[in-house]
Amino acid sequence: MGFPKRAFRGVFIGENAYGGRAVALHPQGKWSSVRRAEEAEELVFTHTDQELLPVLEELRQREPIFHTLAFAASPADYERATAPDYWEVGASGRRYSREFILQELYTAQPPVADSLGWRCWDHAVRRLGSDTYLITYVLKQGDRLTRRATIWQRVPDGWRILYHQGTIVQAEEDDVAPASCHGVACASPARRCPSGIHPTHPRKDARVDGAPGPLGR
Repeated sequence: MGFPKRAFRGVFIGENAYGGRAVALHPQGKWSSVRRAEEAEELVFTHTDQELLPVLEELRQREPIFHTLAFAASPADYERATAPDYWEVGASGRRYSREFILQELYTAQPPVADSLGWRCWDHAVRRLGSDTYLITYVLKQGDRLTRRATIWQRVPDGWRILYHQGTIVQAEEDDVAPASCHGVACASPARRCPSGIHPTHPRKDARVDGAPGPLGR
């Protein structure tokens, strides 16, 4: 139910209801206890344990943070939804404090992701502690593609975020060694760039993050 299935190496794989990639299912609908190494490798980036699917659904509705009504709908909601020591890292590597983000939010209400046509997929959740969880996913904002990671904490009155990070996707292949280290000496002599240093360095651009925390990161 909700998982269109197709056969793949003897294990049924289906795209899940959250827009992510396939989850490994037993033909009877149970989670497969034994997977071939190739299947496990394919699913590791988007795997969520079955008992965490309800958590995945709750958090998925709150992402991207600051841009869904399920996350917050007022300045008071933003304060409740962010831990006192919350901070985040933008795609450029720039850091943003909770105080700075809240100031920006009081200045301008962030747009809702759906109204802008933003799309998210490959959601996955893993438990970090008794009440903390990591959700990861891909976010597409027009031509801008980023991988997102948010640490959430369950609290008596709902959920709040502890940390967030966004990374610009410049290469979509997984588990492929980079041909160069972009300005840093390559670690592997076999793959070392000429003179040990790649000749080009990514151009620093203030627009990489878009606007701070609530406005695109």
